[in-house]
Amino acid sequence: MIQVIKKLLNNKQDVFLTGGGGTGKSYLIRRLKEEYGTKMVVVSTTGLSALNIGGRTIHSYFKTGICDSIRCLSTFHPLLKYRDNTRTARQKKQEFIRPFKYLDILVIDECSMMSAEYLDMILTIITEMKTLDPSINFNIIFTGDLLQLPPVSGSPIYYHPFFQQAQMINLTKVYRTDNKPFAHMLSKIRLGIWDDKMAKYLLSLRPTTEPRGEKLVLVPTNQQASYINNIALKNLNEEIIDIPFTVTHTKGYSVNPQTVQNVMKSISLSTESLKIAKGARVIIKQNIFDSGVVNGDTGIVVDYDNSIFGQLSEITIKLDRNGQKVRITTQTLELNDYRIHTIPVVLAYAITIHSSQGQSIDSYVLDTENMFSPGHFYVGISRATNPHNLNIISDLQNLYNQITNINRGAYQFYINKINQNLAITEKNKGLFLTKGVLV
Repeated sequence: MIQVIKKLLNNKQDVFLTGGGGTGKSYLIRRLKEEYGTKMVVVSTTGLSALNIGGRTIHSYFKTGICDSIRCLSTFHPLLKYRDNTRTARQKKQEFIRPFKYLDILVIDECSMMSAEYLDMILTIITEMKTLDPSINFNIIFTGDLLQLPPVSGSPIYYHPFFQQAQMINLTKVYRTDNKPFAHMLSKIRLGIWDDKMAKYLLSLRPTTEPRGEKLVLVPTNQQASYINNIALKNLNEEIIDIPFTVTHTKGYSVNPQTVQNVMKSISLSTESLKIAKGARVIIKQNIFDSGVVNGDTGIVVDYDNSIFGQLSEITIKLDRNGQKVRITTQTLELNDYRIHTIPVVLAYAITIHSSQGQSIDSYVLDTENMFSPGHFYVGISRATNPHNLNIISDLQNLYNQITNINRGAYQFYINKINQNLAITEKNKGLFLTKGVLV
């Protein structure tokens, strides 16, 4: 598949790399990054996914701030604000376009959460850059699943003509789990397909006893997650310890308190949730290969060290997946122009489905109450690596409502691409190009 993508890029074709949860999208991007190095930049629509892929947010990279229109952008963006040819204007513009001069590939991850209006803003900036310097010429790889979480506001990205012209590569094999019947069912759920066999199986996953407190619970809203976490922590009757954190700027600039809050919030590390106690259930939010843990690992805090000025410097966690005890120390997470220094764990009695996106989780409970978005159920259930360790809190009617609540526009976009032979799809270990030509 890497060679197919490279062939398309060599032909100056933009790409839409898609597929359900756990089909290897992030893996392929990492492989491409290894080959292209600094000539490839990875950005994402959310801070959390940017952290997971080791990239930046698209808002930071293109300096769009919180704007949602070109009119807003023209009030401050260096390429749109300065319409004269003064020395200051030229300097500001050249400073902005400098990184793009050496770029061959721009990857936009989690593109389902980008609106068509925001893509239009990005394309306006790219057009301005190419006007200033015609040598700027890079391709875009969009990655994501349009049947997962949609943009918070605006029109879905698949309505934009530029996105529609990208060559779609559809990944179909699920690598996150080796349970083939479960993987097949996930593919059906993603497409909103409901049948009696599925209903019987999903109802069998309902817990027979109260699972909260024993397993991680995935919930739709922040309010639900905070409530469950706070109650569970207090019920331990142990001393509650704050997890220290600092946010610094990569260029040494001072960082004000509001920016600190915004940075932490963007990667789903609420400053209020950074608390632990002995016996607390936590989830690890970063790959720490020296300790043998990966993003999404869960476990129980069995010990901690706060002997240095009373500040927490290390915690010991007993992992759920293998019972191994690992020590986690302060790590540095990089996001855009900031470095976050903290022990990367949060309470894991409950987390939101949104913050679980991109993770693989061995054992958890999916609570379907208050689900409000198309694709919510699919994102929640497709985090599972082992269906035998999965419980679902729901009745039959709610299961039906959630599974059939898919983004119909996105579904039709995929169907149109495939029916018109405009997709490259894995099939029987082969790859089929446009018009069915095998490569």
